[in-house]
Amino acid sequence: MNTPEEKQEAWNRHWKAGHLSSLSSANQTTEAPEAFAAWEAFFSYFNTGAIILDIATGNGIVPALAQAHAKQHGKKLEIVAIDKADIDPEETLKDNAEAVKGTLFIGGVEAEDLPFEDGWFDAITGQYALEYTFTDRSIPEIGRVLKKDGIIRFVCHARDGVI
Repeated sequence: MNTPEEKQEAWNRHWKAGHLSSLSSANQTTEAPEAFAAWEAFFSYFNTGAIILDIATGNGIVPALAQAHAKQHGKKLEIVAIDKADIDPEETLKDNAEAVKGTLFIGGVEAEDLPFEDGWFDAITGQYALEYTFTDRSIPEIGRVLKKDGIIRFVCHARDGVI
């Protein structure tokens, strides 16, 4: 699996298999509790009406966490989730589809070429996302579509270790 096409097809298969995230277990919140607690704290910054973009979303673990937070706190967040892979979480998640309800998913979109207006999003997120992009192109795009007072949060793989 060396070519970009082979890697892309592997991700397509992973997401179509119904995985909620790139972590392997079904009980993902206990595998990386620090990351999930950090997401909960992050989403507490936003009030109803905030517009959030999640890049390299896969089947939407970050939007699922955002939607759960919003529901628990009586907020409504507008969440757009993009991925280069051919994704359809509402179809492939089956038992977990309710977790991402209300999120607009758009497959076939690269973080290096975002189809959104300048300064549109209050926040941009990604979990194990940024390091899978060409950062010399994706970071300027993220800056372009983020509002001037917007916030970003990325959880990345640690060098030689866990998150």
